[in-house]
Amino acid sequence: TILDDFTQLKDAKILEVEGLKRKLSRKLCADEDGGDTDWEIAECVGMWWRPDFETLMYPYLPTSLRTPKECTKLFLVKLPSSKRFIVPKNLKLLAVPFCEINEKTYGQIISGVPQLVSKFSFNFIED
Repeated sequence: TILDDFTQLKDAKILEVEGLKRKLSRKLCADEDGGDTDWEIAECVGMWWRPDFETLMYPYLPTSLRTPKECTKLFLVKLPSSKRFIVPKNLKLLAVPFCEINEKTYGQIISGVPQLVSKFSFNFIED
């Protein structure tokens, strides 16, 4: 029934968001277990589909395709003001202004980020 389909979709979305929260906590939290960080996953701002084992990804699912090989999703995550963003020593954070992001340097997905987040308002918090 339609209600069962809706429930399955809702459950899949909850599992997806919980998985993203676990990954964020494991990679970007100060404590080892990634415990008490309450990530606020705002929404999915973009999806790209890979139809075959090729490098090109599409921002839409081609109509001729039944089973894509990969789906990459970009989520907007709000960091609570009480938390700090910590990058582990084995990773490198590269801050790039939106005006300097281009497809040749950063690829198809990252170069689309400025356009995807243009509908949001940002509040800058200074310490």
